[in-house]
Amino acid sequence: MRGDLRSGLFIFIFFFSIGTLICTPSVYPAEYQRGLRAVVEVLGVESESEGSRIVILEDTGYGETGYGISFSARPTSLDFGSVEPDYGLVASDEVTLSCQSNNDNPWELYLQCFDPLSSGIYSMPIENIRWNTTTGDGSGSVTSEGALQTTQSTFYECSPSEWIMSHAISFNLSFTLDIPPNQAAGNYTTTVVVGMVDRYARDRELEYITLSIEILPKLTMEISKDTIEFGDLDPGDKTPTRTITVSCSANNNTPWSVSLEAASELSSGTYVIPSPNFRLKVEESGYGSSVGTNPVTVYRAASDEYVTQSPAQFDMSFYVDVPEAQPKGNYETVLIFTMTEDAERR
Repeated sequence: MRGDLRSGLFIFIFFFSIGTLICTPSVYPAEYQRGLRAVVEVLGVESESEGSRIVILEDTGYGETGYGISFSARPTSLDFGSVEPDYGLVASDEVTLSCQSNNDNPWELYLQCFDPLSSGIYSMPIENIRWNTTTGDGSGSVTSEGALQTTQSTFYECSPSEWIMSHAISFNLSFTLDIPPNQAAGNYTTTVVVGMVDRYARDRELEYITLSIEILPKLTMEISKDTIEFGDLDPGDKTPTRTITVSCSANNNTPWSVSLEAASELSSGTYVIPSPNFRLKVEESGYGSSVGTNPVTVYRAASDEYVTQSPAQFDMSFYVDVPEAQPKGNYETVLIFTMTEDAERR
């Protein structure tokens, strides 16, 4: 049993607890290419003394063409942390991007995400992840924010002065995630591709940034009334029926149930109305029972309610048969509702 949720007010007091999960994000290795530029130079076929020669240039540190691009991202793993399913908007730390070109060609930076944040069968839409970027020393055209897409989203186009660069320029990249209401509990991950590409030579260098978040399990329960008043009655009367609505939400993909018990019998001083005379009925199932100090299960979630997109609701009705010759008094008790994960019913 992961969590136990109790509720009750004056006739019900209501509270809940949250379980936790452990997230171990995976990390995708970055790809990086270095190359040697080989040049064959043939000199003067008429002069045997000059002959021909082959020149091998030293390692430039750029891409396959020698005159290439250099790109890096650090860190390559961002964790949004552990949050409740109704947290809303959450922000990541920043990634520092560093890029340099010696190609004498225009180049650009882009973002792409092929898969949504996923945990088993559950996921969050890609477009719920937004990116934000700033540059301190670049002179090109910057798109400062946008939603992640499965297609490439260009966020920086270099200026002509950056076709050949004597030093690298840097960018700060961060992400925000809008968590859908009552998102299923789990450890969610996805991978964002960040690329630098030469438009003409098509040199390309990629970094892979892993995004992860843990959605915590949570049970919530609400009751439509905090007091049930049966009114003034004479001994031997039956009270009017009073109805309440119980609303439950869950996100842990686990069976759950609701039970009910009374803190005590209906009492006024030393006088009590026996438990068999205090009755309940669950309208949806037709289940009926007395209300006593031992808990009784009044609702079991259907399998499609293990993760609720909207609250699961059921109505409960109560009435009291006042015994003959019941002493005069104001009788009351506290009802305790408990919403519980039932791991044994998996």
